[in-house]
Amino acid sequence: MNILVCYWQFPEHDKHSTALRITEIVSIFLKQGDNVTFFADHRFSYSKANEKYKQFLENSGVECFSCVNKYPQNITDFIELISKHKFDVAVFLHYFIFNDYASQLRKTQPDCHLILDTVDLHFLREKRQAEVTRTENCRKQAENTRLREFRALQDADSVWVVTEKEKEILLKSIIKIDFNISVIPNIHRNYDKLIGFEKTNGIVFLGGYRFPPNKDAIEFFMKEIHPILNKSLPGLKITIAGSSPPKHFSNYKDIFPNVNVSGFIKDHRTMIKSHRVAIAPLRFGAGMKGKIGEYLCCGLPVVTTSIGAEGFGFNGNEVIIADNPKDFAKGVIQLYSYKEIWETYRNNGVSFMKQFTPESVGKKLRRIIKSLDTNLRQ
Repeated sequence: MNILVCYWQFPEHDKHSTALRITEIVSIFLKQGDNVTFFADHRFSYSKANEKYKQFLENSGVECFSCVNKYPQNITDFIELISKHKFDVAVFLHYFIFNDYASQLRKTQPDCHLILDTVDLHFLREKRQAEVTRTENCRKQAENTRLREFRALQDADSVWVVTEKEKEILLKSIIKIDFNISVIPNIHRNYDKLIGFEKTNGIVFLGGYRFPPNKDAIEFFMKEIHPILNKSLPGLKITIAGSSPPKHFSNYKDIFPNVNVSGFIKDHRTMIKSHRVAIAPLRFGAGMKGKIGEYLCCGLPVVTTSIGAEGFGFNGNEVIIADNPKDFAKGVIQLYSYKEIWETYRNNGVSFMKQFTPESVGKKLRRIIKSLDTNLRQ
């Protein structure tokens, strides 16, 4: 099949979980013999650094299309692309990409099956943010996003979500008789070489800080959880890792010498697996949290919130879930201090993540694409 994938940039798979998931999905398409074309509209930003990710795709056998014009004028670039190619399936990542481009493809190639990959439900994440911040602007933004996102959901031939929870939410919300929705979760590769308890040190949080839930999580941790934790584990090494940390994060290091704000880490897995415990004190968000998948695959026991754990389907003994600062700190102390407990959570987490490997998710994705191929040929 000829498959078109549309996103706002070439996926920077070593920087955030959405890009990693896209890259793995494209790899699955290629392995099943499909021809893949990737369109990036660079609506938010363009940098030469993104070109290496284009090169990565091209080296894998993907035809990549870069925009000449700036958004929204680059819609003409998209029209030019689809005038020269015939596609069986098009995958649009995020509702705003679908809303801007899908109708153009529908006009010229009505037989092309249009898929909206939500990645996460944006309106749900923003609604939760409004509930935490209690600001009217956030509430209005969430409602505006809901209307735009639901428009895309209604117009798509089929929809992909990353969790059963979000599928359930949409099935209750979308009034559409032939609503076709599938769960395609995040994809993670297990790390074979795990480190023992004695060779680990400190706790770590990994995230990109242009993403509001991650920035809020660190601010919440340092204000509400760290003071409790510091009484029991004074001087505990804390690594705040990931791209684009705001300037005020440096204040944490000035006050607490044991806090390290590392910025972007090229090899994040080598970095995080040297730590003993991973944290994800998220107060709002949606979808699956890629950081938690990466933590578990690297053999790090995790303390997170209900929001952080959402969507994985944990049975109760893979991560510690705590929503208030006191219980969160208690969970960190427990994992950090007791080897037997640490090993139990580490082993359970690694085993649990086997269902999210490229092989496991790939089987499901291949079935979905194969069914589309059958229907298109009828």
